[in-house]
Amino acid sequence: MGMPRMRLRHVEYLPFPRIRVAKPPPPDISYYTTQKNHLGTIGDDRLPRPLCRPTRSPRETNMKVTALITLAVDRYNYVKVETDEGITGVGELHPASGTGGTPFVPRAAVDYCSEYLVGKDPLHIEKHWQHMFRRQLFRGGADMMAAMGAIDIALWDIKGKSLGKPVYELLGGPVREKVRLYTHLGGNSPEELAQQASARVEEGFTALRIYPFGDFGAADFEEGLGLERMSFSGMQNNAVERVAAVREAAGPDIDIMIDVVNRLTPAEAIGLGRALEPFNLYFFEDPIEPEN
Repeated sequence: MGMPRMRLRHVEYLPFPRIRVAKPPPPDISYYTTQKNHLGTIGDDRLPRPLCRPTRSPRETNMKVTALITLAVDRYNYVKVETDEGITGVGELHPASGTGGTPFVPRAAVDYCSEYLVGKDPLHIEKHWQHMFRRQLFRGGADMMAAMGAIDIALWDIKGKSLGKPVYELLGGPVREKVRLYTHLGGNSPEELAQQASARVEEGFTALRIYPFGDFGAADFEEGLGLERMSFSGMQNNAVERVAAVREAAGPDIDIMIDVVNRLTPAEAIGLGRALEPFNLYFFEDPIEPEN
């Protein structure tokens, strides 16, 4: 037997009873109405008005960027930003593309940024960074960021010089008096690495970095060390021998790091990391391509 059907026959509105709340007394503004307005243009019986126009900051300048120049010094590249007041700033240009000392694409990116920056006040650093970043349709990738990083450093250099302050003071002041450094060991054999490790520890270094497959450049996977003919297992065994030699020479209390310069796939990087786990690595630098 089914349930009987119900039908709606009547809807009635029931007003909610009002609750009377005592009206609060008006605020006491006698203090404000008796004080002389700081502008001197409004009577004493009115509240002071804020400034209609902002005042000029004493930090603003008329200095303008006149040129962005890329410089190559040995294997390193820099951006020099010049101004009409003779103050210059320098920033390091990382070779995100190209090899060695020829970062062609980042240099082109610097030229692209100069179209915007020339004629601007170099002290407006954050404004310029945001504009250079957002004016790119697809953000430009690593090459554009390399150019922007160099320009950003150069602008901070200019700001510190113009204010007569070191840049670290502008960024919040010093945090420590010393910075721990590591050194990189060269050499293509475990024996060479062990010898260098002992010498660097004697000099006072507490952290050592190596290329676990040997010292190589951009073309070494095609020629040079024979890595193009070596299986991954062979490369991994080679890395284990080299890291083991450094650990034995340096001792258990020295930090050891490796850098493979983006040469591996994710699976290869994981395998190499597991093979080197007994040597207690401090860090594993650039295991895979940044785009992966």
